[in-house]
Amino acid sequence: MTFASKNQNYQQEHVEFLKNIVATISHILERTVVMENLVASAVQGLAKLAESRDTETGDHLVRMALYSALVAEELRHDPQYTAKITPAYVRDVYHFAPMHDIGKVGIPDDILLKPGRLDVDERKQMELHPSIGGEVLRRCEAQMAALG
Repeated sequence: MTFASKNQNYQQEHVEFLKNIVATISHILERTVVMENLVASAVQGLAKLAESRDTETGDHLVRMALYSALVAEELRHDPQYTAKITPAYVRDVYHFAPMHDIGKVGIPDDILLKPGRLDVDERKQMELHPSIGGEVLRRCEAQMAALG
């Protein structure tokens, strides 16, 4: 029994129209899920890249993802942020927090892997890693925007 024959309130052309809409929405949702999975995989890959340069970074990235999500979740309960911080936002914070150290790939090994304390100049170079990472992510964003 088809939807049209079961419910005589809809004409066949309306049923066909709705079927087309459902097919289009289904296709869009499928593409969205694929794109989200692709972005998540790229983020994980970039985080692993940073981790490969500095083995101390691995556990740090996991901790920062968890801490960041906890902070976002707590802020969500503050009336000032309730409308801005949705569950999806908290999820994104968790997934993207490991990116905060991606700029370490631009720090020379003699500084990044130096045992002990960094001197003043080395520290200044190390402090550039968030800016380097930000630039990498801005370029990625620009490329994604160019692709639509």
